[in-house]
Amino acid sequence: MLVDVSGPTIDGMLSEYREHERAVIPGGTYPDNPADVRTCAVRAVVITSPRVSDTMAYEITRAVFDDFDAFWRARVAAVITTLEVSGPSSAPP
Repeated sequence: MLVDVSGPTIDGMLSEYREHERAVIPGGTYPDNPADVRTCAVRAVVITSPRVSDTMAYEITRAVFDDFDAFWRARVAAVITTLEVSGPSSAPP
């Protein structure tokens, strides 16, 4: 059973660690959780090497977004994944 994660401790963590964000696991995703569960999540990021061409990076991204239904079925975590793009970001050093 998943438990709700919220409150001042989580607020502090989210302000310090930008790679995390608020998330909701929709009710019914797991059998013992009929209601939505508030939690935090790590943003999904694709990290490559400078040796990966722009074309290959684009094709990988396109493959996910062109068949998002297959991606969704492959991973339960994809249930809370959106197609929203928030702009370029970088991993912490």
